[in-house]
Parts: sequence; structure tokens; C-alpha cells
Amino acid sequence: MLKEKECRMLLLLKLKTVKAAEETSNLEAARNFGVDERNIRRWRKDSTLDCIPNSQCAKREPKAGQFREIEKDILEWFEVQRQNGYSVSRLAMRLQALQMAKSGKYKGT
Repeated sequence: MLKEKECRMLLLLKLKTVKAAEETSNLEAARNFGVDERNIRRWRKDSTLDCIPNSQCAKREPKAGQFREIEKDILEWFEVQRQNGYSVSRLAMRLQALQMAKSGKYKGT
């Protein structure tokens, strides 16, 4: 996890890179700052970079899903499968969730 100082430095790097790209070109700014050109294109499209204060970092916390009941039941199913010694792939979890959703027991919030 990035510390607050590192977040500020990253934001300042993005802002400097975008400014340099606007003055010259994306490719030249990418070479000067050691950043991939597609990141610069993405940052230039992102208009929220100018609005973020230098002291603020992005808050990336786990989000609650839309179908909490299914997620709870999937977790229980997963734990049972693991206790029985089965390996559970993401595909298996997705298929189980799809099967649960089609059962009609759950409603979206």
C-alpha cells in the first residue's frame, strides 16, 4: 500500500507528465518520464486529475457487491468445498453463483 507521501508524488508525476505531453507530445513525455504512452493518453482523458488536491490519495477499499445474499451463500459454498478437499476455481464460483441466481431465490438491491 502506498504511503501518503508516495501518493502525492505519484499524483505530481502524473500532473507533470500530462503538462509535458500537452506542450510536446505523448511519446516524448513518455520517454522523458519513463512512463508508458498509453498511460499518458489515459491521464490526459481523465479530467479529475486537475481537481484532486495534492494531499489526497485514491481510496481503494473493498466494495460491497450488488448481490450480498448470493455472495454470502457463495462464501459458505466455497468453505464447504475447501473443507472437503476440493480446489475451487473462479470459473466454478462463477458457475455456482449463476446457478444460485437462476434459482429465483435472490433479488438485486
